[in-house]
Amino acid sequence: MTVYQRIVSVFVTASGPLRSRDVCDALGIGAEARYTEAMRSKLKRLVADGTLVEVEPGLFARTTVETAA
Repeated sequence: MTVYQRIVSVFVTASGPLRSRDVCDALGIGAEARYTEAMRSKLKRLVADGTLVEVEPGLFARTTVETAA
């Protein structure tokens, strides 16, 4: 399973939008800035691919999840 598949699987089981730190915690990666910034980069790539959406700056969700404010 690729790192991107693991990231998407975290969003499949999530109950709502997540921040990069949340994804790092779910994957058992450190919460230091270097890890969260690298994760944010990967999340932005998934947004560009259409797999995720950025609900607000730094807050990501699956595209199939409806976001009501």
